[in-house]
Amino acid sequence: MLINAPIIDAKQYYTLYDANDLIPRMEYLFSQLCHIQQSINSIYIRANEQSIDLASLLIVKDDHSSEMDGPYKKEIVELSFEYKDLLDQFYVLGLELDDLDSCIVRIYSWLDGEEVCLSWQFGEQQISFWHYPTEPHDSRRPLDDNSSQANTVICH
Repeated sequence: MLINAPIIDAKQYYTLYDANDLIPRMEYLFSQLCHIQQSINSIYIRANEQSIDLASLLIVKDDHSSEMDGPYKKEIVELSFEYKDLLDQFYVLGLELDDLDSCIVRIYSWLDGEEVCLSWQFGEQQISFWHYPTEPHDSRRPLDDNSSQANTVICH
């Protein structure tokens, strides 16, 4: 079964300046993801109050499709599609979610001739960290504002 994901021809690279310009968009997307998550949590609370176990209502069939029965099916399905659409918007911009739980985004760039990932976490006012693409997000290093490092991130 193919997942309906956006098609991206090649990796997108950003300068530090251009990546910082993405912050308002990324903040909006994360705030919408949080809103949807709160709505889902609210549905689970309402269902629990009515002694409905939503987890048991999700039935996975042999063909890997799923069907949910019950009063909350439409809400859950609609919210799931909205959530996926928001995630797709990150990928269309060429951004990768390094850690969805911590709201950390990986943005490809170049630093001193090497491919790197600029790293931004929801709530940060500007992009101040980077790491190599082969490293996990917890290896984020600060961009050194006192050197030319922050100004040498160039787009290729």
